[in-house]
Amino acid sequence: MLTISRMKSLMSLSASPFSLHRSKAIRFGVFSLASESSSNLIPTFLQSPISIHTKPRLIPPKSPIFSIHNRSLQSESSRSSSDGEIHVIVGPMFAGKTTTLIRRIQSESENGRSVAIIKSNKDTRYRLDSIVTHDGMKLPCSALANLSSFRQKLGPDAYDKLDVIGIDEAQFFDDLYDFCRKAADHDGKTIIVAGLDGDYLRRSFGSVLHIIPLADSVTKLTARCEICGNRAFFTLRKTEEIQTELIGGADVYMPVCGSGGKGTWGGLMDSDDCSILDPNDPNYDSSEDCENSSAIRKTADFDEFRKKTTIIVEEYFANDDVVSTANELRELGMPVYNYYFVKKLVSTAMDRNDKEKEMAGVLLSALYANIIDSQQVYRGFTKLPQAEGLLLDLLKEAAEEGLINTSQISKGFGRMIDMVDDLSLDIPNARAMLRSLISKAASEGWLCASSLKSLSVAPVKPSLEDSVAKIFKLKAQSIIQEYFLTGDILEVSSCLESENTTCSAELNAIFVKRLITLVMDRKNREKEMASVLLSSLCFPADDIVNGFTMLIESADDTALDNPVVVEDLAMFVARAVVDEVLAPQHLEEIATQFSGPDSIGSKVLQMAKSLLKARLSGERILRCWGGGGSSKPGWAVEDVKEKIEKLLEEYESGGDAREACRCIKELGMPFFHHEVVKKALVTVIEKKNDKLWSLLDKGFSSGLITMYQMTKGFGRLGDSLDDLALDVPDAEKQFIHYVDKARTIGWLDNSFTFNKSGDGKENVICL
Repeated sequence: MLTISRMKSLMSLSASPFSLHRSKAIRFGVFSLASESSSNLIPTFLQSPISIHTKPRLIPPKSPIFSIHNRSLQSESSRSSSDGEIHVIVGPMFAGKTTTLIRRIQSESENGRSVAIIKSNKDTRYRLDSIVTHDGMKLPCSALANLSSFRQKLGPDAYDKLDVIGIDEAQFFDDLYDFCRKAADHDGKTIIVAGLDGDYLRRSFGSVLHIIPLADSVTKLTARCEICGNRAFFTLRKTEEIQTELIGGADVYMPVCGSGGKGTWGGLMDSDDCSILDPNDPNYDSSEDCENSSAIRKTADFDEFRKKTTIIVEEYFANDDVVSTANELRELGMPVYNYYFVKKLVSTAMDRNDKEKEMAGVLLSALYANIIDSQQVYRGFTKLPQAEGLLLDLLKEAAEEGLINTSQISKGFGRMIDMVDDLSLDIPNARAMLRSLISKAASEGWLCASSLKSLSVAPVKPSLEDSVAKIFKLKAQSIIQEYFLTGDILEVSSCLESENTTCSAELNAIFVKRLITLVMDRKNREKEMASVLLSSLCFPADDIVNGFTMLIESADDTALDNPVVVEDLAMFVARAVVDEVLAPQHLEEIATQFSGPDSIGSKVLQMAKSLLKARLSGERILRCWGGGGSSKPGWAVEDVKEKIEKLLEEYESGGDAREACRCIKELGMPFFHHEVVKKALVTVIEKKNDKLWSLLDKGFSSGLITMYQMTKGFGRLGDSLDDLALDVPDAEKQFIHYVDKARTIGWLDNSFTFNKSGDGKENVICL
C-alpha cells in the first residue's frame, strides 16, 4: 500500500509548467495537497500555455512488472537520490518552443547546474553550432544526426558531469524515446525536450509524442493564428510539397487555429478574414464559444476596414495627398489588417496608368516602417498572386456543385478566346496564360476543351514573298545611306510610307534590322543618328521587337566582322528602352526566343539589363554615342544649357510659370534639372530678384524638380561661389540665406552642406 508520503511524491505542489513534481492528470486543472494532514484537494486552473502533468509512467510492453526500473514505481528504500526528469515542450511553428527551451536552460545554468544542448543537423536555417529563435535569441549547441552519438562525441567524463540536457527540434530524432529513457532513468539527467507534436497534416510528427508516457511534465504552447488572430495550435504549410520533413520558416509555414475543422466553417475565399462559429456545423462544440466569441466581431472589423480602405485608396489616387492618406490609415487603428491596405493599393494601381503606379510606390515608401511594418507589407504582396488559384478553385467548386453549368463555363472561356488579342496589348503573354488555364481546367474535369474554339499560338499573318522582301532590303539600304548624309528624318518617313504602303509588320522589322546592321561598322555619329531615327519612326512596338530579335539571331554572322557585336547590340537595346522605343517588358519577350546562358542573345540582353540598372543609367545611355547626332532627341550638353538659359530669361522678363515648367519638361532630361536650379540661383543672387525663386518653388511643388536635383543644383553653386563672388561680393552670404530658406520649406535635407571650390573636395557629385 502506498503511504501518504509516497502519494505526495506523485502530486505537484506547484502549478508551474516546469514543475519538477508530478500531479494527477485532471483536465483543465492541476490539484495538489495543501498539507500532510489535509485531505482537501485545492484546484488550480491553468492559463496558456497549457501544462499537463502526467501520471506515473506506463509499463512498456513485454517487460516483467517486477523487473521494471521506473522511478515512479520504485519503493521508498530503493529509490535513487539522483533520479532524472523529462519535461516536454510542444506546439506549432512560431509558438516559442526554442525560446522557452533557451530560458529554461539559462535558468538551470544560473542555478549552478551543468547544461548542454543538442539539435538536429538537418536544421540548417541559421547556424549548426547554435540554436536560434525566430527573434534572434541563441545558445551554443551540438548538431547531431542521432542522439545515441552524443555521449561518445562529448566524452564519457564530460557526459557524466552533465546535469541538464536540452533537445531542440526533437521531432527529427528517431532514437528520442530510447535516449530520453536511458538518460533520465539510468544516468539521472534532467532532459528538456522541445519540438513539433504534429506535422502540416496534423498527424504525429517523429517520436515526440512517444515520450509523453515518460514525461514528468508536458507544456503545450500556442502561437497566434495568421488568418484570424486567435490562438493557433497547428502548423499550415503554404507550399505544394508533400514530404513530411520540409525545413523552412515563415516562407513555408504559418501557425493557424482549427478553422474549418472544429466548430467553424471556412469559405473557399475566406483567406483574409477568420472563420465564424456556426452552431449548425456537425463538428460544433459549444465549449469553444467562449474561446472564439470574438470571431464575429473580428470579421465585422475586417469588413469595415476593407470598406474604408477602398475609399482611402480611391481618394489618394484622386488628390495625391500622402500625409492625409497616412493620417487616415493611422486613425483606423487596425494595424493587424494593414496587409490588406497594401494588397488593395497595389492591385488597384495595377489596373491604372503609370501615374497611379508611381503614386502607389511613393505612398508605400512613405508608410513603410512608420505606419505599416515589414511583415504586413510582405504579407500584402504575398497575397497578390494567390488570387488566381483561389478563383480557379471557386470556378471548379461552382461547376462541381452545379451553380454554373458546363455550357456557361464553355461560353465564358470562349469569350476570353475572342478577346485575347485585345488583352495581349496590355499583357504580352496573355495567349500563353489563357492556354495554360484552359489546360488546367480541362485536366481537372470541369471544362470541355473540345467545345472551345482553337487557340492558335499567334494570329496567322500573311506571308511575305521573298522577292518583295529582297527589293525592300535594297531600297531600305539606299534610304538609310542617304539619311546618314542628310540627317533628314522627315524624308526617311516619307520614303518608308511610299515603299511600305500596306504598313507590313515584316517590312518594318526588316528596316530596323537593316538600319542597325549598316551602322555597326560606322562611327558614333551614325550610331547616334540611327538611335534618333528609331525613336522618331512611328513603328509599332511589336515590329521593333521583331527587328531586334532578327538582328540578334544573325549576330553570329555579324561577329565575324565585328568582334564587339554583343556590346554594340546591348547598347542599342538599352538606348531603345531609354528612348521609350521599347518597354522593359519587351526585353523579357525577346529573351524567350533565346535559350542557354552562353548564347549571344542571352549575353546581349543580360548586358543591356546591366546597363539599365546602373546608377544614372538614363543620362549615360542617352550619351552613349556622344550626342549631337541631329537636332532631334539626343541633345548635346551645351545645347541643353543654352536652352535652359533662354527659357529662364524669357520667364524672368514676364513669362508664365506654367509655360516655363512645360518647356523644362519637354527637354526630356529630368536627370539634368540641377542645371535649372543652379542657373536660377545664380540669377537670383546676381540680380537680387526672387521671381526665379518662385519658378523653382513651382517646379518643386509639382514634382518636376526633385529634392535630389535641388541638392545637386545647390551643391554645384556652392562649389563655384568663389567665381561668383568676383562679380557679387556678398554671394556667399546670399547663398547661405537661400540654403536656410530652402531647408525651411523642404527643398533641402537638414544634412546638406557645401564646400567652396578652394576649400576641399566637392560635397555633391554632378554629372
